[in-house]
Amino acid sequence: EYLSDYLEIDEDEASRLALEDARERVKKDMACIQASRLLKVQLTGEEYEEGLKSYYEKEADLFDSEADFEAYYTKSILWDCILWDKTFSLMLERAVPKA
Repeated sequence: EYLSDYLEIDEDEASRLALEDARERVKKDMACIQASRLLKVQLTGEEYEEGLKSYYEKEADLFDSEADFEAYYTKSILWDCILWDKTFSLMLERAVPKA
């Protein structure tokens, strides 16, 4: 009822849209993983801690502490996000010609 009343779609359409979204997310995740491997990007513990602080600051009003934030998202997911940020930065840095 919620789907039809508020989103004006049926259960089959909602399932189709969710599957389509999941496929796109997996493709993007796999591309990020492959880019990190090809570029041999590594993340240090210090870089993780800096990235964690940065992510936490953006959502600090939603959590009691940085530890609660990390527990909610999990270290594994945050590690991947920070690694991918580093990968994208490296890719951009290499793509832009130096003056």
